[in-house]
Amino acid sequence: MSKTAPWFVLLFVTLMASGVFVIIKVLAEYVSPVEMLLMRFLPASLLSIILVLIFYRKPFGKIVPKMWGFFLIREAAAVLGFHLTLIYCGSELPAGITALIIGIWPVMTMFLASPTLGEKITILKAIGAFLGFGGVAAVVLIGAGPEARGLDMPAAQWMKYSLILLVAPVSAAVVTIITRWYLSHRREEEHPDSFLFSLICRVPSGLFVLIAYLLFREPVSLIDKIPDLPALVWVLAGVLAFHNSLLGFWLWNWTIQKLPAANVSSFSYIQTAFALPVALVFLGEEINLLKIIGALAIISGAMLANIERWKKDTILEVASGQERFN
Repeated sequence: MSKTAPWFVLLFVTLMASGVFVIIKVLAEYVSPVEMLLMRFLPASLLSIILVLIFYRKPFGKIVPKMWGFFLIREAAAVLGFHLTLIYCGSELPAGITALIIGIWPVMTMFLASPTLGEKITILKAIGAFLGFGGVAAVVLIGAGPEARGLDMPAAQWMKYSLILLVAPVSAAVVTIITRWYLSHRREEEHPDSFLFSLICRVPSGLFVLIAYLLFREPVSLIDKIPDLPALVWVLAGVLAFHNSLLGFWLWNWTIQKLPAANVSSFSYIQTAFALPVALVFLGEEINLLKIIGALAIISGAMLANIERWKKDTILEVASGQERFN
């Protein structure tokens, strides 16, 4: 395999992930947030179950009984904490603003890693947090004026969705912390490969979204809406279900195994910046000075907050590589 292949895969996954914010805005015109969540994760869950039964029955039977609690908690935080909140608020806020607020998750991870994993908050991390939260505050508070007026949205409603949306990066941080804990408490040879890990995570997602749908469904069911849904809805729902929720998830895990952790992490942060031109092209959302400054502050803050972990991960990767070589 070419050494550049993982880089192209990483770039592709990052671009596709940036498009999720636009897809949410388009689908919100036809379906409710819980219906969108169902359309995204139920097919991915069913396909994961089928693939596990065909190809991974034995390793699945060895791993899951020992760690079922980890996978359930991780997927609940991912689906009900991150994705449901993202879809709910992303249906109302501009795609670019949603992406910028979501971009604060690495800073959230830093704060959660301090009490849970014992990682110290250094001066460099504190500066990163200041930049990151400052960028989000500027985008939310200043955007409550011109951005909200452009959508005919009251400032109070803008603030409500912006504040609720912060649940998503907190949930993403929880997922990151849980995953780090899992990897640090299991021997490397016990870790499932990237594809199996992706399938195991997605298996219970169908149950979670069905519960959410039954609790928050609207008077008119999704089944009743099906005859009136245009082909575009099914195409975009298919992208969310089979690429972003399964294939893209696996490819992301695969690149983590092929590339230095710091490089993969940096792409996850610039995903925030990628979302702005994507929203401009497909939704006509303006890229103004506020968004540029906010994006720079959030990305810079996230990178500063995690640069020390990158160095630590790089040292561990080099040491691991030397051990394999010897």
